[in-house]
Amino acid sequence: METLLAVPAMRRVLVQQGVGGRARGLRNRMLRRVLGLLALVVGLGMIHVWSRMQVLTLRYRLTGAQARVEQLRQQVNRLELQAAAQLAPDRLEQVAKTVLGLQLPLPGQVVIVQEGSAAP
Repeated sequence: METLLAVPAMRRVLVQQGVGGRARGLRNRMLRRVLGLLALVVGLGMIHVWSRMQVLTLRYRLTGAQARVEQLRQQVNRLELQAAAQLAPDRLEQVAKTVLGLQLPLPGQVVIVQEGSAAP
């Protein structure tokens, strides 16, 4: 059995009587719903792409910061090694003799002061 809207002559009569308008309204509502859902999906897709771009940007920045931290750690290690070399007893003795003109004390120049005794 065919529906009334399937027969062209009946469709014209039903449209003239206003029955087809209800179907058109239903179709328009469905179209609006589908377009709204499509807009929602597109919006969510754009938000997803934006968030992924932010993650990649932050990952690149983090990688750069980690590389900088590693460079600074290596520089600290080099500076600590230089400081240890500068404070070595042999190095201090050499600087005292050559730069400051100091020399080792003679045996009579060393005075040992004990606690509680008066200074000479």
